[in-house]
Amino acid sequence: MKKIKSLLISSLMTLIIIGMLSSCSSEKENYLSSLPGESSLVFKFNTAQLVTKSNILDNPMVSGMLMQADQHVPDALKDKFNEIKNDPSAAGIDLKKPLAIAVNLENLSATPKPSVVGVMAISDVKKFDELMKGVVESEPSITLSETNGIREVHIPEDEINVAYNDSRIVLAFGENASTLVSQKAEESILANENFAEFATSDKDFSMFMDYEWIMNATLEAQKSMNTPASISPQLMEYMKDMCVYGSLNFETGKVVGDMKVYPSEEAKKYIDEFYVKPTDKLIGLLPENSYLGLNFAIKNYSECLKYLGENERQQIEQILQEYGISTELIDNVHGDILMGVYEDPNNAMIPGIVAAVECKDRTLFNKVKEMMQISEEGDMFVIPNMGYCVSYVDDVVVVSTQALYDQCLASGSIRAWDKNWKGTAMGKALAKGGVGIDFQAISKNQLLAQFSGNREAAMALSILKQLETFTMQMENKLETSSELTLVNKSKNSLEQLIAIGIGAAMAQ
Repeated sequence: MKKIKSLLISSLMTLIIIGMLSSCSSEKENYLSSLPGESSLVFKFNTAQLVTKSNILDNPMVSGMLMQADQHVPDALKDKFNEIKNDPSAAGIDLKKPLAIAVNLENLSATPKPSVVGVMAISDVKKFDELMKGVVESEPSITLSETNGIREVHIPEDEINVAYNDSRIVLAFGENASTLVSQKAEESILANENFAEFATSDKDFSMFMDYEWIMNATLEAQKSMNTPASISPQLMEYMKDMCVYGSLNFETGKVVGDMKVYPSEEAKKYIDEFYVKPTDKLIGLLPENSYLGLNFAIKNYSECLKYLGENERQQIEQILQEYGISTELIDNVHGDILMGVYEDPNNAMIPGIVAAVECKDRTLFNKVKEMMQISEEGDMFVIPNMGYCVSYVDDVVVVSTQALYDQCLASGSIRAWDKNWKGTAMGKALAKGGVGIDFQAISKNQLLAQFSGNREAAMALSILKQLETFTMQMENKLETSSELTLVNKSKNSLEQLIAIGIGAAMAQ
């Protein structure tokens, strides 16, 4: 029985893959109304686009799998199988509309397994009926019934239940598929106003997450382990009301991602307490051969403490008190914060590091000198035995190599390297607040070249050489965008990433 079921599933998957390029049809209603309203996570896969962009059907490994599946197709499905191969629309599945999967992770302590619901659109229910009848004929233990226009597929001893009507197929684990098929939109997650952008997204991959289940799971874990909360109850309430939407799109030579947070009004006020729009004031401190850069801004730093759990807050306050650091001193940090790793011109083997913090005045710099027992006057001192120095220039405290200080700071004002990240894709991302990584610069590091004889290191180096840059930037305080670019600009990024992954797997 299990072997027959396995063969049937394999056959159905083959039919679905072939049917991915079937023509799109109009639908009577939004098939996403079958997604449960209490869903914690929802994913959408634009399968037709993914198949086309990945060129996966031309992959020899996939072709071999399809040929092998062809040999195991039951006799009752052979004719249908051949029909779908010649005309993909014969499957009746409309996979030009995304496959959606919803997961409910609430009350995991009471329900050991999460409930999972998958929804696909149907383009022609008569053709899909023919497919299901072939399945039933191939395995008599699987039956098909119909009530009020809803067909139910009964699979004995299987926790997954399947139902469909003339517009969608629902596969459910831990939920009733028949009930979800006829569920009204106002009872589904479509009723969540924050879900609208996800529902209409045509990106290759989309994700929607409700933070409430994370907060509830955190509280349950703390109760079961009898541990105090690491964040304040007030912040947990803020986060309970938050949702997040994210997407990925695979384009020629690059992968583009977006993320958007939907906070409550109270959470917006919380974000406003700390958010400051960063600038490009410090980005010139990153030379053109930098490996990594991070730039963001913050205000009211000490206010973060009140959103920690009581134990964590008391511990941090005690440490600050031991070092003589007051909340006023913490709030001296106000504005841009930059961190970077770059190729040090004086030591190509070991990367240089720079960290810069914008301050209201020199109070923080003076405190650092006091803590390190530096007695000499001036706006710069050398950290003993480290080859690094600390300086105060243009209301910015900078920790850097001596070479960076001499080039960019010794004049008494911040100067950029002759060639730096300003104006580059990475620099523009950092100016909005974000991170930039230059994989090509990393791949040229002489220290990595020393390990090229090692198999794993050689594979890592090979992957780095195929990637170009990664940037993530804040478009505003609620939205971020990201981009991964590849060296090859002529092929779709998904096809390239699959090839990179297969190459890495075969090298193991």
